[in-house]
Amino acid sequence: MIRIGIAALMQESNSFAPSLATREEFDVYLREDILRQYEGTNSEVGGFLEGCAERDWEAVPLFTARATSGGALSRECFEGLLSDLLEAVRTAELDALLLALHGAMSAEHLASGDAEIVSRLRAEAGWTIPIVVTHDLHANVLPELLEAVDGLAGYRTYPHVDQRETALRAVALLDQRLRGGSARRWQLRIPMLLVPQAGSTFEPPLEHVMQQMSAAFPDDEQCCATLFTVQPWLDFSPVASCLTVTDFTGNPNVPQKMLEIGRQLWACRNDFETPWASPDQLIEEIHREGVRPLLVSEAYDSPSGGATGDHAGLLRTVLPYADEVCGCLFLIDPKAASHAAAAGVGAQIEVELGGKLDRRFSLPVSATVKVLGVSNGEFHFKGPAFHGLLASMGPSATLGVGKLSIVVGSRPVFMIDPELYRSQGVEPAEQEFVGVKSPTLFRPAYKSLSENIVHFDMPGPCRGKLTLMPYQNISRPMFPLDEFEWSPTLKDVSICGGNKTLATEASK
Repeated sequence: MIRIGIAALMQESNSFAPSLATREEFDVYLREDILRQYEGTNSEVGGFLEGCAERDWEAVPLFTARATSGGALSRECFEGLLSDLLEAVRTAELDALLLALHGAMSAEHLASGDAEIVSRLRAEAGWTIPIVVTHDLHANVLPELLEAVDGLAGYRTYPHVDQRETALRAVALLDQRLRGGSARRWQLRIPMLLVPQAGSTFEPPLEHVMQQMSAAFPDDEQCCATLFTVQPWLDFSPVASCLTVTDFTGNPNVPQKMLEIGRQLWACRNDFETPWASPDQLIEEIHREGVRPLLVSEAYDSPSGGATGDHAGLLRTVLPYADEVCGCLFLIDPKAASHAAAAGVGAQIEVELGGKLDRRFSLPVSATVKVLGVSNGEFHFKGPAFHGLLASMGPSATLGVGKLSIVVGSRPVFMIDPELYRSQGVEPAEQEFVGVKSPTLFRPAYKSLSENIVHFDMPGPCRGKLTLMPYQNISRPMFPLDEFEWSPTLKDVSICGGNKTLATEASK
């Protein structure tokens, strides 16, 4: 029986985060624990397991490590996790490897941790073991990674709801490789960043670009195309959006089709617009009659983008109106959670909330609150994104002041699912407003509650107004940071792997 190794090492890095990521931020699973955590979930590893079962391959769970987005990994963290992954692969007798990577992981000594991972795996295993990789849609894909893998499949949705489907596309690519196929990996880099709030694949203008990609490269086990719109808060070079194609057919029209898609994305670059709300405007929006609850996107402090989750800007804005408006919000504050737990449910306590982990953008807010509940902070995602996966905020507390409910956790989690609040005894559907520290990923799970969204704007490591971010080292020119013209040619389409004669002829 064909033995397929299953592994994952995933974190999305943010160059503007206040500190390096450490190993303690990762949830690590080995062997049978991987099955218990991921089987049947909407995740890459869950999809790998399903795809292997469909083909009667023996899935060999090896090693998974996953963290909420954050700063670049410390050297010690990165090297330790990679060493564990290499050891797991080294001691298993494998015919191939399926590997889930985010694609925008960096380390204090590496621009692309993902490229380093596959390069070291390739050096360890040689070319006798095929390696197929999955990436998030916001990956920063370097040519070095494409050189070291046999195939690459990425998410095609944002908000991300196709993790399982992406994994199944990767399994199909691996199937072609195991049948003796050899793929060309094509890439077109596009000097463009997309603001996440306007970068949904379910709405124009990106929806139309994705439709063109699907028409040019229909779902086919022998060809897989992905448009990567890159994590926009990376401040090093090289960084860019890109289009990649893994092709087993040798189709000579692949480069020209890629150029047409890249040109369409560039042509609509000025259409990615987002209306922003200032603090004064936010209060007006909350008081305005309309669909309830109002979803207040605090994306500048999004843990899914690399922020600490302790920005108290929304709390500071709404606290003076605590007796007038009913709402709920979320903060990371281990000290406040511990204080509340020690005081006990029903106690009245004085606390300083938020503004402790990243004081560059927010200071603590003082308040007298009532402890409404305490918990271990665990819940399962029940919406489409990451459905079934366990999330843990660590020791948590629900605090009340006036009509406000404040959920306080001890560690960041993806704040994309109303189950976060419900697990703490707060029903979002009963609120006038709900704070969500996410730009877009929250929308599928919250859709049944409300589609009335306001994008709150404040300074932070994930600020959506990209032109106000303090980039110093990113590749330039880069839209929207610079105004310039860009018109790609066949020479801009690079190729990795396979017979490169075709690429040479195409570029002439």
